[in-house]
Amino acid sequence: IGAHRAPLQLRHPVSICGRRKSVLFFWGMLGSSNQRSVHGPFERFSGPFRDLVARFGSVIQFVIVVNVVVFFFQLIGNAAKLPYLEQFLALSGDGLRRGFLWQPLTYMFLHYDIWHILINMLFLWFFGKEVEYFIGPKHITRLYLGAGLAGAALWLLFNFTSAATVLGASAAVLGCVIAFATLFPDRDVTLLVFFVLPVT
Repeated sequence: IGAHRAPLQLRHPVSICGRRKSVLFFWGMLGSSNQRSVHGPFERFSGPFRDLVARFGSVIQFVIVVNVVVFFFQLIGNAAKLPYLEQFLALSGDGLRRGFLWQPLTYMFLHYDIWHILINMLFLWFFGKEVEYFIGPKHITRLYLGAGLAGAALWLLFNFTSAATVLGASAAVLGCVIAFATLFPDRDVTLLVFFVLPVT
């Protein structure tokens, strides 16, 4: 007895973990759940970029390769005492005032040393791959770049007039980690401290 009501449909449902519903309010992920398929998805890219990413299997794998290649050139430049990559691509208020408007994007592909890139890429691999599998490559690209740009904006807010510089993918990777925690709030994560001690 009584009318049957259809369940409420969210326009952008992101995940349901058990009985808990988690939504990440981030422009990079909006609409990801409305795609016909989030898992084999290179058709949503256009032309050459789609083919390039497809060769690497995923956006996250492509980003990791780009970071490693750029870091290799950094090592060569530093060994030759020609740190031009950092001068032109690392983010600084002085660089922006001189017209290097690409720095908020390029700084996230540079790293200080081997430990910096190793930790960032490990976190990106473990967390970013899971997020990409769930929301698809188009939206993981938005998420990664959007988080990196947000980190650049926050840093510039406090350092635009200083002589400091910043580089690294930490802000972009952190965006993927936060997305993972939002999408899978009930999932246990085990990390190996010093690659030996498991901590859950």
